[in-house]
Amino acid sequence: MDLNYRFWIASDENERIFGYGLYQLLRYVKLLGSLNKACHAMNIPYHKASFIISRCEKHFNKPIIIRAAGGVGGGGSVVSDFALGLMKRYEDFLEDADLQLRQLYLEYFNDLDQGEIQ
Repeated sequence: MDLNYRFWIASDENERIFGYGLYQLLRYVKLLGSLNKACHAMNIPYHKASFIISRCEKHFNKPIIIRAAGGVGGGGSVVSDFALGLMKRYEDFLEDADLQLRQLYLEYFNDLDQGEIQ
């Protein structure tokens, strides 16, 4: 057995603002230099990715990605400095949360593999 969980940041109205999916999308944009290429790599529709990004940008009132128009030189996208900071905080949070949750998991559920509960 193992512990599984997911974390995301939600608005006061419980609307998802930032989580693992958007984090992964931004990682791909950073790597590939294009939102369209990131969508293809993740196998998600472009309009869905745009919606998720727009929702996050609207909530924080900050750009998440900066788009360059296509044309002769090609287009592309870069992850904004704000989003890079958000990604770093999310990474750090996940690392700390994983350590603490695994300790709690061992404290509360370590004996379940032996089929014992007291």
